[in-house]
Amino acid sequence: MSVIVKDCTMGDIEQVTSLMSELGYPTSIEEMEASFKNILPIQRMGFIAKSTGFVKNIV
Repeated sequence: MSVIVKDCTMGDIEQVTSLMSELGYPTSIEEMEASFKNILPIQRMGFIAKSTGFVKNIV
C-alpha cells in the first residue's frame, strides 16, 4: 500500500470533512471550508496523507 503526502487543497474538503467526523469531530463542509481558508495560506500547514485515493490523515 502506497501513501501519498501532499498539500491540502480546496478539492480535499469533502474527504477531510468525512475523516474529521470519523475521528469524532463532526463538522460541516462550510465550517471546513472556512478552516481551509485560514490554514492553506500558511506554509508548512495543511498536509494530508492519501492511500487508495482516500484521505487517511491530516496535519
